Amino acid sequence: MGRRIFNRMLIEISLAAGHCVSRHALWMWMHERKVDPEQMTGDEVDAFCGLSLRRFLASQDVRLDAEELRHLERQLRGINPYRPDPYDRIEGRAA
Repeated sequence: MGRRIFNRMLIEISLAAGHCVSRHALWMWMHERKVDPEQMTGDEVDAFCGLSLRRFLASQDVRLDAEELRHLERQLRGINPYRPDPYDRIEGRAA
């Protein structure tokens, strides 16, 4: 489930940025903070929101206004790896 959380984080960040954010950059950012993207939990996503998220976005030259940042944080905190997302349904992986 951790990988699914990471993948959804990457999708939400990319959607907010308006372009694909580097998977490798996010992966390395998490590892540098002692978070294993393969085993991510909701608590780790919650801890990522705030200053760490803003710093990651700045490192990728992504600028969001305050409302866009709040929306992104809500989206990230709402990730539920047990609930199929639209991408799962499109790919036929929904239960």
